[in-house]
Amino acid sequence: MLASLSLALPTGSQASVANTYTTYDFVGKCTDCEGYGRAHLTVVNYNYGDQISTYDWNEEIYNDDYTEVIGWINHLANFVSFSYEGSNLFPAFTITAEDDGVRAGGVISSAQSSQFSLVFGVYKLTGYSNPILGPEVVYFSTDETGDWSLGEVPLYKPADYGTAGTWVQATNNQVPEPSTLALLSLAGMALGARRKSWI
Repeated sequence: MLASLSLALPTGSQASVANTYTTYDFVGKCTDCEGYGRAHLTVVNYNYGDQISTYDWNEEIYNDDYTEVIGWINHLANFVSFSYEGSNLFPAFTITAEDDGVRAGGVISSAQSSQFSLVFGVYKLTGYSNPILGPEVVYFSTDETGDWSLGEVPLYKPADYGTAGTWVQATNNQVPEPSTLALLSLAGMALGARRKSWI
C-alpha cells in the first residue's frame, strides 16, 4: 500500500505551486485622525509592472509605428484583498475580490527591499441610496508623494487623510494546488489507517 501510495504522490517538479500571495503593509501619518493610518494589501501571482486589477484584461500589442494591433497580452486578475485597521474617526474595513462592485488599480514597478510610495486606489460599492449624487462607495487611495486618504462617497469628504504614507512587502507565500493538497491529505489518512492496523 505504501509503495503504491508513494507512486501516486507528486514529487519534485510534479508538486507544482499554483499561487504566490504577496502582502504589502501600509503606514501613513494622520493629519486629521490620531497617530497613524495602517492598512494591508494582498495580491496573487503579481508580476512587477502589471496593473493591480480585480478583473482579467487584454493589453494590445502594436507594430513598430503603432498603426496596427499585432497581438494581445492577457493579464489575469491579481487583487485579493485590502484592509484598513481603522482610526478614531473611521472604523476598520476590508475589501475583497469577492465583494460586489470592487475596483482596484496601481502599479508596483519593481521588487522593493525597503519602504516605497505607491500610486494605488481601491473602492467597494456599498449602496445606491442617493439617486442624485450616485452610488455610494468606500475607498482608499495613496499617491507617489505619500499623501493618502479614505472615506465614503458621495460624501466627498475624506474621513481619514494624511502624509508620509509608505508601503513595505510583509509576506510572500506560495500555496500548493488544491489537487496536491488533496493527495497529501489522502496520504495522511492512508498512513493513519496503516498505523492503526499495526497496533
